Amino acid sequence: MPGLAFDWAADFYDQTRGFPQTVPEKIRDAIVNYTRSGSNSRFLEMGVGTGRVALPFIRGCFDYTGVDLSQPMMAKLIEKLQADPAYASYRYRLLKADMMHLPLPDASFDVVLMVLVLHLVADWQQALREASRVVKKPGGWIIMGYDARAESEGQAETSASHLVNLQWDAILAELGVIRDKLQPGIGRSDSSQTSESIAKFLEAAGAKVETITLLEYDSLPLTPREMVQRHKQKMYSSDRLLPSDIHARAIQQLEDWLETACPDPDLARVSRVQFKAQAATWS
Repeated sequence: MPGLAFDWAADFYDQTRGFPQTVPEKIRDAIVNYTRSGSNSRFLEMGVGTGRVALPFIRGCFDYTGVDLSQPMMAKLIEKLQADPAYASYRYRLLKADMMHLPLPDASFDVVLMVLVLHLVADWQQALREASRVVKKPGGWIIMGYDARAESEGQAETSASHLVNLQWDAILAELGVIRDKLQPGIGRSDSSQTSESIAKFLEAAGAKVETITLLEYDSLPLTPREMVQRHKQKMYSSDRLLPSDIHARAIQQLEDWLETACPDPDLARVSRVQFKAQAATWS
């Protein structure tokens, strides 16, 4: 069984997961510097989507391969690239494929990237086996990136997504649903339990694994009302996996909370975010 295909999200994915300007390029530079990659390094992204991570690599003329289950998501990436004057010089290819069964040869990439994707995969261990198979050894890297709230004082209170999601999770729990368990994969990337499970699995395969902070940045502004609307419109995969009756009851309660108990529901909030990664390599 493959993971979740995001065909349904292609038209709004960038709206809900997009980075502020210049952040994608800074993430690229941080990854390139950390892995000591060069112009001849070959990159693979498992779960390339609309290209929020891939675009600056491709535009920087790196050799880049992207794999995804969703052709509509990758079509959005191609649309962005084809508008570039330098398009003819880009070195990239996109494959519609299951990351648990990559149609790619062994030891063919210097860096394998996975960003917020393992929670969507039916068998995350098999996905990591495939990543380990196609990365070069020794010296290759698997970089599993994710966003995490910065530890700075007060950041949790200023984040609209955190504020709303705390309430959303509480409402769902009262209705007998644990949101993280709706996904087919391993769980939230910023969970210590998830990180520990991934590290143990890769270390058993001979890798050295460490957690690093690649970048810290300010999020795009978002109001609690906008965040509630995203849940109402099922813009997140976990919401789409909810039974319709549970979703309807939960949204009613969330909207009631927004109007009666949420502080400043129309205040646009900017939070401090860390782009972190678990980095694995073989010496």
